[in-house]
Amino acid sequence: MKRKKTMEDIKIKDENGKFRLRVSGMIIKNNKLLVHETQKFKGYCLPGGHVEVGESTKQAILREMKEKLKINVKITDLFCINENIYDTGETTSQEINYYYKLENLDFLPDESFFVKEIDKGVEKEHKFAWIDINDLCDKNFKPDHMAKIIMKNLESKDNVILSDNR
Repeated sequence: MKRKKTMEDIKIKDENGKFRLRVSGMIIKNNKLLVHETQKFKGYCLPGGHVEVGESTKQAILREMKEKLKINVKITDLFCINENIYDTGETTSQEINYYYKLENLDFLPDESFFVKEIDKGVEKEHKFAWIDINDLCDKNFKPDHMAKIIMKNLESKDNVILSDNR
């Protein structure tokens, strides 16, 4: 797909809540998982982002890794598709997230690092770190249930996981 301009993210928002279609990447090195450290909820999640209109989830994960981490990756497997429904105060959030196992084709530091990104005209700085896979449940990893799923099913692929955390 040749992209001429920035496309709209696939998301719906109204007074009752929001829906998002997302992708997340799993990069593993020495039994450690690359995570995005977020200030939004003082915890960790996998790097990724929204799928844009007209874009496949495979195209989206390759684009998001290039934008967020400034690296090229190769998709090795679809790990799982996860539907996550959760309450955020007065509203409900729902997301469908495609989790891809990725092979990094470029250099990534072994320690925590920062990357700046221009996202639809807004400069953002992201912090990334490596967490031992066996320690995921001890960290504030979101979504909560994904830490257990990653630890128990790391060698599997094509899982469909539904969760309702309300």
